[in-house]
Amino acid sequence: MSKDHTKKPTVLDVLERVSGLSKPDIGQILAEVKANQKLLHECKPPHNFVPIPPESKLGLTRDYVCTKCRGKVEASKARWYIEGLEHGRKKK
Repeated sequence: MSKDHTKKPTVLDVLERVSGLSKPDIGQILAEVKANQKLLHECKPPHNFVPIPPESKLGLTRDYVCTKCRGKVEASKARWYIEGLEHGRKKK
C-alpha cells in the first residue's frame, strides 16, 4: 500500500488560491479583523453606531462605526443591534 505524501493545503493556501490575495495580504486583513473585534468587545455598552458615508455614490450598502470605540460593523448588524436595544427598552 503506498502512502500519498502530497501536502494537504492549509486554509491560507485555499484562501490565497480562491481570492487571488497573497498570504501576507490575507494576514493583514485577519489582523485588521481581530483589532476591530477587540475594539467592539472592549467598548462600554451600548454602542452608538452611525453610518459611514460610502466612498462612492455607487455604494449600495453602508458600514457603521461606533462613535465610542471606533469599531466597525456591516449595516445589517448595526440595524439588528439597534433593533435589539429598542426592543429591550420597550420591554421594561
